Amino acid sequence: MNEITPPDQPLPRKYLNSILYLADRMAAVDGNVDPKERRTVNALADAAGMQDFREDSRYRLMSDLRACEALEDSADAKAAALVVISLILKADLEYKDEEHEYFGKIRKILEHPPISVPTDLQQHKELALKLMDARDAGSA
Repeated sequence: MNEITPPDQPLPRKYLNSILYLADRMAAVDGNVDPKERRTVNALADAAGMQDFREDSRYRLMSDLRACEALEDSADAKAAALVVISLILKADLEYKDEEHEYFGKIRKILEHPPISVPTDLQQHKELALKLMDARDAGSA
């Protein structure tokens, strides 16, 4: 299991749209977006300074595969995506098979080993927020 720690530098913004897309998909994969899941995705978008990410034309053209491909040149971005979507999974108190299958599908596409995240929801959320905080990352 990979222990996830925030990188020294914030992730470049070019990865954040894909990560937020995957988070939004995780929230909806079971056919029901729980308000807690939506608030969690929105808090992550706020941390990234991307509150309007759903209106971005790149978001509307995104797919699971495209989002994963956009992350393929950064191990930190792949790990961040898995931390974020596992947080959305954890935020839903009713675990459903579709959600676990989606997480497994994304991890497989990203070709990333299993990750280790805090078991405590608040600590997990704090880690995800640190990973998504890109205020100093510029528009790279």
